[in-house]
Amino acid sequence: MPCPPRQRKRVEAPRVPSLAGEAPLSAGIEALARVAPAVALAEVNWPDAYPYRPRARFRIAHDGASLLVAFEVEERCSRASETRDNGRVWEDSCVEFFFQPGGEGGYYNFECNATGALLCAYGLDRHDRVAAPLEALASIRRQSRLEVERRAETSSRWSLLLTIPFTALFRHRFTPRAGAGDRANFYKCGDLLPVPHFLSWNPVSSGTPDFHRPDCFGLLTFQP
Repeated sequence: MPCPPRQRKRVEAPRVPSLAGEAPLSAGIEALARVAPAVALAEVNWPDAYPYRPRARFRIAHDGASLLVAFEVEERCSRASETRDNGRVWEDSCVEFFFQPGGEGGYYNFECNATGALLCAYGLDRHDRVAAPLEALASIRRQSRLEVERRAETSSRWSLLLTIPFTALFRHRFTPRAGAGDRANFYKCGDLLPVPHFLSWNPVSSGTPDFHRPDCFGLLTFQP
């Protein structure tokens, strides 16, 4: 089920000043919020089987050397059992950023749970993916905050900021360029949560949940 071209959304990553190396999570998200609008992860692609839609949104920017991707989530409950990098983070409360430089060929998947355990790989589709080298994983800064509340509809909220150096795109020499045709999608999932869910930014056309659909990526443009 290919994705219709008319469903291809567009988001711009503005350029921001480099953040101080030890800047706290709140300062990083505030810096993004000044220039990058929050974008909702609002697509419920399989509503019959997975109708639940927690509140989730992202912001994206770059500083000339790194991608800055922030997520904010409010959901009924959160799970953060995976502590290893390149582990099964998608079974936890998880947000994901899939990025295809140039809009063709392989793409990177960055998947991170609410406490910062990160999965990163590269490939043409969901099969035969190449895990990121340890040095690339280690270079990606993850800052997260998880809060548990006692409320009727939302008992957990969490935020995450990923700082992804361009050098962590280990199969590319990436430099943001206008008109490059870069594509991406953003997701929120939780396969083993009490209420599993699968949200996306750009719509996904498949019979069952499948985020590894580069044909369903939206357009990502970079401000010089």
